[in-house]
Amino acid sequence: MILNFNNGDDMHKFFFGENVDHPKIYHSITKAISVGILRKMDRVKIWEIIFENDDDDMIIDCEKKDWKENLNNALSWYTEQEMFEECAHVKRLIDKI
Repeated sequence: MILNFNNGDDMHKFFFGENVDHPKIYHSITKAISVGILRKMDRVKIWEIIFENDDDDMIIDCEKKDWKENLNNALSWYTEQEMFEECAHVKRLIDKI
């Protein structure tokens, strides 16, 4: 997924600010890991971050050894939000690792 920000402060607010878009974040993580599992990859790209102010763009990826931890974080958040269909999907991914 490509994310566009004006600058690093905007990116920080997106991930850590008061109005974090948790559904978008966890959907991106689970989707990328799902593709990684299907394609038997060792690493997945979760986000490509592009800055409009000419800051250096970046790639945020996740190694296979970290997939389970990231999925467990997503599962905890989906459980707290009572998003049980997403919980089931994430649980299936965890079981495949």
